[in-house]
Amino acid sequence: MPKLSDGVGPARLWERGAGGGLHASYAIRRGYFGDPRWESDTAVLFKAYGRRSYATIRCTAGVCERATRLRPSTPGLIRPSRRTGIRKQPMGGPVRPSHVHLHRPSHDQTPKDSVMKRLLSALGLAALLATTLPGTPAHAAAPVTTIKPAELPRGADVAGPHLVGKVIVDGDRRVRAPGRAPWLHGASGDGYIVSARSAGRWHLYRVGDGATKVLHTGGYPEYAVLSDDGAKVALTLSQTSRRTVVKVISATTGAKIRRKAWAKAPRVLDIDGNRAVVGGPDGGYLWNLRTGRSRVIDTGFVYEADLGANRLASFDKDPYDGGCSSVSTLLGPEELFTIDCTEAVRAFSDDGARMITVHKLSDGIGPNLVRERTVEGKRLATYKVGFFFGEIRWETDTAVLLDAYGKRKGATVRCTEGTCERASSLRATPAA
Repeated sequence: MPKLSDGVGPARLWERGAGGGLHASYAIRRGYFGDPRWESDTAVLFKAYGRRSYATIRCTAGVCERATRLRPSTPGLIRPSRRTGIRKQPMGGPVRPSHVHLHRPSHDQTPKDSVMKRLLSALGLAALLATTLPGTPAHAAAPVTTIKPAELPRGADVAGPHLVGKVIVDGDRRVRAPGRAPWLHGASGDGYIVSARSAGRWHLYRVGDGATKVLHTGGYPEYAVLSDDGAKVALTLSQTSRRTVVKVISATTGAKIRRKAWAKAPRVLDIDGNRAVVGGPDGGYLWNLRTGRSRVIDTGFVYEADLGANRLASFDKDPYDGGCSSVSTLLGPEELFTIDCTEAVRAFSDDGARMITVHKLSDGIGPNLVRERTVEGKRLATYKVGFFFGEIRWETDTAVLLDAYGKRKGATVRCTEGTCERASSLRATPAA
């Protein structure tokens, strides 16, 4: 445990050999461990305290089982979030909770799946996971690719609608965007939704299927979210540290569908049909746009969500104060995929199997290093660029599009597991 551990107990324990070699690492998020002791020369016992209950856990080199019945935790000592629990430290590549050997001793004949559900439900455990042990065969190192757009081979153009200058390109279609500095949100039926500046203000337009229509005036394009089916747009009308007002409108007519004032400063992260995910430093909510009701889905700092992929990313506390990011299912049976204390998710693939991560404190014009990972955290590739990466999005379940900029020139680049090609013409790097 850390040498300065005090208070109710440490949140992290390491199992080591006599020579200092690491056998396994265990962590509990917003909970604590108590009374670690050896049961035999190879099996260690410790008490793991969750939200409402605790149990004594037996572990040997990362393989664990519950050794006692659940008991009530001492009230008032911890206040974990909904997605708390004993979790694997991100060493050697996280694994799925469904792969973990976690069960009662053999005299308990309850099926393993039911026991795990009971333990997860009562203790709030997302998983009790083990790290890679010394001697485990090493996987091939993930490639590190330095992207120089001008030197990449030219591949196919970007699939689907995209901007080339001020023109929306979608296969053989060409639609000119209005205003200045256009920002394409995506397709909507036979038209397209785009933000652009005109007369000193941002406007939200519908173009491409008749006369250009202004759907909304004001706000900023990064706070306008088009639903996956192209039918709705969520707009942040105003935001302070105490209150945020969000309006959802029709992407066809601009008519109001829903309007809601939220406490503090969340933002709409995704919309799919009649559901929207709203998240921020004070939790995440599923907002039913048909009824107007909302419910809490996470009490952490929810910062990325994808309803179609069924993925949610949240910090356990402020990332500037050491917060760690976890990736889990958004709806349905809760499954924790990975925890990382240095990186944050920028985008999930549509099938939810992969993600792009950046340093958790990345801000400003954009990062100059991103990583392609499986949702379980396995690193597939690292991408570097001379200046910065702009927009990042998945083109397919395995190919990611990166707007990559050097000091003078940039391009949209298509990459898969370290192999990249240019998917656009070269263009001038925008001024920082």
